[in-house]
Amino acid sequence: MAAILNNKYYLYSHNELIGGFMDWKGKFQRPDIHLTSKGEWWNFTIDICGKEGEFYVKKGALKKYELQAIYCETFYNYIFNGHSYIRPEMAVNAEDIVVDAGGCEGFYSRYALNMGASKVIIFEPCKELAEGLKKTFEDEISTGRVLIIEKALGRRAHKNKLYIDPNMFCASSMDENEVNANALEQEIMVTSLDEILQSMGIGHVDIIKMDIEGAEIDAVIGMRRTIKKCHPKMMIATYHSYYNAIKIRKICRDLHKDYQCKVFGCYFFERPFRPYMTFCNKEFDD
Repeated sequence: MAAILNNKYYLYSHNELIGGFMDWKGKFQRPDIHLTSKGEWWNFTIDICGKEGEFYVKKGALKKYELQAIYCETFYNYIFNGHSYIRPEMAVNAEDIVVDAGGCEGFYSRYALNMGASKVIIFEPCKELAEGLKKTFEDEISTGRVLIIEKALGRRAHKNKLYIDPNMFCASSMDENEVNANALEQEIMVTSLDEILQSMGIGHVDIIKMDIEGAEIDAVIGMRRTIKKCHPKMMIATYHSYYNAIKIRKICRDLHKDYQCKVFGCYFFERPFRPYMTFCNKEFDD
């Protein structure tokens, strides 16, 4: 049941408001992660939807509290967690080709592999995070099930800067206004999904998961050919800017009139509230 019309654009359910408030107050139960030192790496294992997953993180990059927060936002029950990628209508099926834009620590990519994805293409421009992903998915990379692209996604190929908060690597952004004054800078390359898929000879993708710290609109514009051709299920973070969910819907509906776009969650950390995620699919169940 709808509970409140925050303004003329977004309507939130009781569960979304409760979940948004719980998230804001830090009430979601976070997992206990035990980090083990292995040379230049932190190593840990954690349950990924019923299967144990092993992960490596470069020392000096992701902190324990970041890993706990990311795990929670990825896997905590979708009924209250507006950021969750684990939803029935967005399920990964056997042999799916999955794009993970903003691979970070690799939780979602490991989930997709566990569910039977034939290939996962990970985009991660941050050098330290990409090194951790290469270590974590070493076996899958050797067999071709995982491809790691050390570039950011955007409208087209160009050079840019990535701004990194040393205390919050997971929030690295190409927008310097999104991080604090102590941010580190890395020179990175940006590409479009359309360009990279064409260059690699990949003609189809089934699922696109994206949380790239405010660059989502440019990235979606840069994958219009892929959207029009493949009609992938898409999970796109839209909480970084108030109007992003509206913009995503317009782009997708202009490309394919049958695309359904639904927003989920209520992001309490900025005013006015806005949806956490926009989910796009041709076959939503009402």
